[in-house]
Amino acid sequence: MATATMGTSSWTPAYERTEKSKLRAVDLPDDQRIYASWIHFGSLIAWASSVFFSSGIAFVVPPLVALAMWQIRKADSEFIDDHGREALNFQISLILIGLILIPLVFCGVGILGFMILPFFGIIGGVLGGVAALRSEVFRYPACIRVIKDPTPPMA
Repeated sequence: MATATMGTSSWTPAYERTEKSKLRAVDLPDDQRIYASWIHFGSLIAWASSVFFSSGIAFVVPPLVALAMWQIRKADSEFIDDHGREALNFQISLILIGLILIPLVFCGVGILGFMILPFFGIIGGVLGGVAALRSEVFRYPACIRVIKDPTPPMA
């Protein structure tokens, strides 16, 4: 069993394929698995709070949560770095989709999109967080990868 302490990267990642052909980290320390899940869950909480307590700039909070959590521990593990990058890309994608929907509001189509967008963010956060808890590599569907991954996990 590999060990890792906060601030160091003594865990060397190894990946395997599961029965459902998902990529999974082997012998991942619990602190890294849990922290990676909270990167997704933190953005999820920010989305949920922006739905209920919306202010004019509430849409920028989820990406800031993902960015801050990713930056704090991205050097500790390739797994945390990968999940942080993916969560941030998803949050940026949601903002870009929201910006695309603004002109469509005048056509009537964008209103439905604005109503669905926060729930898409919430559901995506749950799926990403659960995948991280299972030590799985996760990719959001329909995500614009603005921040490229220099070394994607390979099996």
